[in-house]
Amino acid sequence: DVCRHRLLFDTPRGLLDCLDHIRADPEIQILRIKGASSDDSRITSGNGFRGVVVKFSIVNDYTKQKVASQHVCEVQLVRKCFSRILKDPEMHRRYLEYRNR
Repeated sequence: DVCRHRLLFDTPRGLLDCLDHIRADPEIQILRIKGASSDDSRITSGNGFRGVVVKFSIVNDYTKQKVASQHVCEVQLVRKCFSRILKDPEMHRRYLEYRNR
């Protein structure tokens, strides 16, 4: 990824509205949308995560001229209440262990 950023949302609706805006932008070429979720028991134990990862390129005259239209960007759309998993090293380690099974 050339760039990666995480956006935090208070509600699922806010997250979905952002995703809708990204999908509606004619200059954004979406390469992949991946959702991640698990049941609440795993989330509270630190093994879960809820969010959406969007990989995309920005394709417009400027990025084509600068030969940047093929660069891949990533934005992680995450519920605030689940972002603590990413901040706590032990919880994040358990999440990665669960995800990679």
